[in-house]
Amino acid sequence: MRFPLSCIQKMPPMELQWLLMRSKLPYKKMFVEISMQLSIFSLAISIIVQNICLYWFVSVKSCQNFFCFFLCG
Repeated sequence: MRFPLSCIQKMPPMELQWLLMRSKLPYKKMFVEISMQLSIFSLAISIIVQNICLYWFVSVKSCQNFFCFFLCG
């Protein structure tokens, strides 16, 4: 069974644990653990960026910075 990285990142934790139990080879287990850490890392980065944008909006009251506007959507 092969799953693309984007598919694994969207899986709930229970399905990832099931995938870990199904995979008997060590490299598959390592791949799933790395993909879980990558998804947690990307989530942390998005939260930090949102907090920076929120601080920018609160402190400046208008989004004049194009970079911040691009990140905040």
